[in-house]
Amino acid sequence: MFFAQDAPLQNEYDALYRSLFKRPDIYMQIVEALTKHRAGLLREQILKATGADDNEVFQRALRELEQCGFIRKYNMFDYKAKNALYQLIDNFTLFHFQHIATNIPQDEHYWSDMRFSGRYNVWAGLAFERLCLLHSQQIKQSLGISGIQCNVYSWTYMPKGGADDSSFQIDMLIDRIDRIVNICEMKYADEEYVMNADEDRRLRQRISRFIEHTRTRKAVHPVLVTTYGLSRNGYASVFQHIITLDDLFR
Repeated sequence: MFFAQDAPLQNEYDALYRSLFKRPDIYMQIVEALTKHRAGLLREQILKATGADDNEVFQRALRELEQCGFIRKYNMFDYKAKNALYQLIDNFTLFHFQHIATNIPQDEHYWSDMRFSGRYNVWAGLAFERLCLLHSQQIKQSLGISGIQCNVYSWTYMPKGGADDSSFQIDMLIDRIDRIVNICEMKYADEEYVMNADEDRRLRQRISRFIEHTRTRKAVHPVLVTTYGLSRNGYASVFQHIITLDDLFR
């Protein structure tokens, strides 16, 4: 359907945007700019990346892409609302740029050949993260906090000297009015996720950096969101809650 020569959905990306929007070029320029930045871009950064004019046409395109569910607008924890980021979350658009657009030889066996590669595992992990972001309400329900006032944020740590190996992003933080912050670790696995010493140390360092740099006085509770649950070992106790794929579709 996607990868064979003359496959019926090979040109679906162009057809989709041209059928939805009267003047699709600015919409497509925005999403193409966002494909290169997984964490998202500020409004001013999108304008610079696309070369678009800051006018009603651009504002309408951003607004309608958000209303249609192609992108999401979100705030970073401990940042002002005017610094909101725009992030591409439409799974088909991301799939197109990651796989269909790069399949230049039109290899009809592309997907089956890639199924057990590292590139597939990266794609599956990122796709699972997006799935979790789209089911934040179900995550709140699983935590038993659907009736508690809370906001969902992301947070990025970057040392003063600029991005390096110690930089990281937490894609989902749930900031609760009951003085708790849930840090959600989203992990795709083909079976029960296995926590090890390196992952345990990495998570504890992230929590420590988050507390230190945000100066939060709230309790920080790590949550694991994964496909089939957590394998019980000496490192499993770091998580206070385990949420599975079944919980996201309950």
